Amino acid sequence: MKKYLYTTVQRRALNIIWDAAGNYDYAPPFVAFNPHGEPEYYLDFIIGLSDKWFDSEKLLKFFKSYSGTIHRKVFDNITWLALENSLYEKELPRRPALKVMREKHARAFFEEETTMSRQEWMAKNNLLYSLLSDRWALVLGRKSPVLSPREKRISKKLRAGGTLDTDGLIATMRSIFQEDFLFSHFTGYPEEFTFHFRGVLARMLSRFSNCEISRTNFLNLPSSHAGEGSGAYHSKGLARRHEAADQNTIESCFGQSLYHQAERILLEHNLCTEGDRGCHLWYARGVPDSRSAKTPEAKGMAQDAEKQYQKNLAFYQAYRDRNQSTIRELKTQILNTVNQHSEPASIAARSGRLNSSSVWRAAVLHSSRIFERCVPEPQPNISVLLLLDASASRLGAQETIASQAYMISESLRLCRIPVEVDAFRTFRGFTVFQVLKSYREENSRGVFRYFSAGWNRDGLAMKAAEIRLKDSETSSRFLLVLTDANPNDSEPLQPSSGRPFPMDYSGSAGIAETARAVKNLKAGGVRISAVFLGEDSEVRNAEKIYSDGFVRIHKTDEISKAVGKLLQDNIALLS
Repeated sequence: MKKYLYTTVQRRALNIIWDAAGNYDYAPPFVAFNPHGEPEYYLDFIIGLSDKWFDSEKLLKFFKSYSGTIHRKVFDNITWLALENSLYEKELPRRPALKVMREKHARAFFEEETTMSRQEWMAKNNLLYSLLSDRWALVLGRKSPVLSPREKRISKKLRAGGTLDTDGLIATMRSIFQEDFLFSHFTGYPEEFTFHFRGVLARMLSRFSNCEISRTNFLNLPSSHAGEGSGAYHSKGLARRHEAADQNTIESCFGQSLYHQAERILLEHNLCTEGDRGCHLWYARGVPDSRSAKTPEAKGMAQDAEKQYQKNLAFYQAYRDRNQSTIRELKTQILNTVNQHSEPASIAARSGRLNSSSVWRAAVLHSSRIFERCVPEPQPNISVLLLLDASASRLGAQETIASQAYMISESLRLCRIPVEVDAFRTFRGFTVFQVLKSYREENSRGVFRYFSAGWNRDGLAMKAAEIRLKDSETSSRFLLVLTDANPNDSEPLQPSSGRPFPMDYSGSAGIAETARAVKNLKAGGVRISAVFLGEDSEVRNAEKIYSDGFVRIHKTDEISKAVGKLLQDNIALLS
């Protein structure tokens, strides 16, 4: 594992884990973040201690044994509740400060109860919430919540003692799953033929490995990713098989490719060049199909994508009146700008309305052009491509982004301006272009299929966007990008002219690649603007990539307003 493969926030979380584990080669299958996207210090510390006190390979195998089931999320969380108590008891004699950390975490849990994110989570995870409430109330010496007999029984079993070893803890959890959930189908996935490397060689090889960290609102990272970043590196003999499996996962989650295989390969040949060599592209309508999934993992991810679609729809409907009002306002603003820069022009003519200031021309110059006639200018011939960053950094704002994008799309559509909405993320070496609404569609409902996952290889996404921009038949093409200006991909930049060695796709190298792609698009006549939603430290990144062509916002619900301003500014420049 290499620290610089991750974002700043992810690195902070990993440093906490590595410090607790005392092992900087440890590749954790779980990382904890709070509802605000910040590392959850205490839980990350517990994750690190799990490597110190337990057999990580056995634990990972146990997590994988139920990873293809509908119980995965519940089982993950209650297993970590058992681990938390056992590890706390094991480590406390050596770290008395752990008691303070634990109590602080418990207080934060109850302080979050009044927030929307916590309430939404509570509504969907009643059992987990009851178990967590009981655990943290016990830590603080508070009165326990009212529990059902089943919840009381599970909660008591989860108070795993510090004397348990790995096998003992796994046996405890298996008994809970069997007795309290009537679950005994521990299958997991077939074991893969892998090579394991440690030390310096592992750190060198990890530079090229596919590692993903997903952000969650509670301690629950998908076990579907547990094999990635686990320190196992596949033999070349399996490369094609894994690529085929990856492609099936992509197709299950995002739908069939919009281009035939030969066309797609040609696109990769033309676009995946220089530092992007070896990368793949996938353009799709973004409609998941769990029935075509060939693995439990792919099926589960497709089902999650469908669930997010329903969540996005429900979120929009919950604020329908307000959202409809926003659409009307945006439509009016855009139309006023269009009309302002499409006002009729007056020209001199031999007939029409007499121009008093030109009467002298008849007597002095013997000219009959003393009248004026209005000639309407044509409607601006423009189209808009709205490009949404859909990497894992957007996990906490999916519903808001989908709603905001829908409102923008509908406003433009009602103005008879062709609009396409696409989302992009990089997943398992594929930069996926999810076409949520095409230029020719009359309905923007597909925008609600937005969901986030994976990394963001922004430079390649910009090159890939050119293909979709060409699908518009207008003379003026606008590209509006929602971004955090933080390109970050697990696949490195390949050696190229002026770069003899691979480099991480992050930091200055990733920014330079993205800026180069943006510059090339502008040279081709595309007008590019960005809505920047990121940290103060990354404003400079946005400047390097988009120059002064971006608007900064601080909350996702400001997206539509910012896009409206950018559209008005760009339309004005056409006059």
